[in-house]
Amino acid sequence: MIVVTGATGTVGSEVTRRLLEAGIRPRVFVRNPHKAESMFGSAPEIVQGDFLMPETLDAAFKGADRIFLLSPSNLNQVEMETNVVDAAKRAGAHHIVKLSVMGATPWSTIGFMRHHYVIERYIEDEGLRFTFLRPNHFMQNLLSMANMISAQGRIYAPLGDGEISMVDVRDIAAMALVALTGEQLEGRSFEISGPEALSMRQVAERLSDALGRKVHYVDISEQEAHDSMHDMGMPEWRISDYMTYQWYLKADYGSMVTQAIPKVLERPARTFDEFARDHADIFGRRAERAA
Repeated sequence: MIVVTGATGTVGSEVTRRLLEAGIRPRVFVRNPHKAESMFGSAPEIVQGDFLMPETLDAAFKGADRIFLLSPSNLNQVEMETNVVDAAKRAGAHHIVKLSVMGATPWSTIGFMRHHYVIERYIEDEGLRFTFLRPNHFMQNLLSMANMISAQGRIYAPLGDGEISMVDVRDIAAMALVALTGEQLEGRSFEISGPEALSMRQVAERLSDALGRKVHYVDISEQEAHDSMHDMGMPEWRISDYMTYQWYLKADYGSMVTQAIPKVLERPARTFDEFARDHADIFGRRAERAA
């Protein structure tokens, strides 16, 4: 039995779909079963629970042998994911595939990177078999700006000319599928990137080509970015972490291109051009291009 946590999120939902397409019925651990039903119907086994309620984890992991571990990024992330590890061990699960992050280190100035490092070490110290998937910034993160790009033709971010080797979530899910259905990736960690590093100006150019209309990148100040997140109601700890991460990307620390996807999947990683074409309607493809 494979259990997928975080199954209604960007990565978890794609992992769930990949498993279903492969003829595997996973058990999905979610807080909102109605949302899971709306996404997947009755295809997976849906179990409701909470990372901070160990008794719900025990019920969800009964009979599980492999677990895809993903939780929201928040101040309780270490507690949430170590609860999963403890429950997995009690259930006799033998392999955890953890979604981590590129740059997970104990000395990072970015909170969520430190959190992922601590959780990785905990999994190892508990003696469980593991695969750590450490992806870079998701191409799909741009979908949160889709309405603005569609309406205004603009991307706002405080990233200067920093280059980012963004990765398509569909490739991360394909890596997870290999890890969850075989043994060849056990005991290994993978830094996962897309095939090239692009600045936001280049991203705007690629989107322009895919949409058939001009998209502009607006390099806003850090203060503008901070104020925008504050106005959205984000808590100050998250704003601080996000701003540090933006500086990290602006300074080109997110530009490393790796070969994890080609080596494991035996095909090239998806390009940003492919991502842009596949999501052109969401970003506001020009009408004549859509015809």
